[in-house]
Amino acid sequence: MLSVDDQIKHLSKKLSLSDDQQAKLKPILEDQRKQMDAIHNDSSLSREDRFGKMQELRKTSDEQVKTILNADQQKSFDKMRAEQQGRMKNWHKGGDGAPPAGDTQQ
Repeated sequence: MLSVDDQIKHLSKKLSLSDDQQAKLKPILEDQRKQMDAIHNDSSLSREDRFGKMQELRKTSDEQVKTILNADQQKSFDKMRAEQQGRMKNWHKGGDGAPPAGDTQQ
């Protein structure tokens, strides 16, 4: 998973974020990272439960991120997420386009 700073750089490049937008994104992404780590390290949850909780957290974080973006940026963000979900579905089916081991992006 990318660091918070790397996520901001990636989103800034893809969405042409302003400095103000970057500053507003940082606490959202930091909170998401902290919660993702907690879910990942919660051994009381089954793998499916962890996955479900992470998906729900991602959805909530994405909604928060989109409130900071303008209409064009939101469209680009939605397209990025749809492409990522397509790659992940393909990966889970054992197809091409999967991220290399240890290279999961948000």
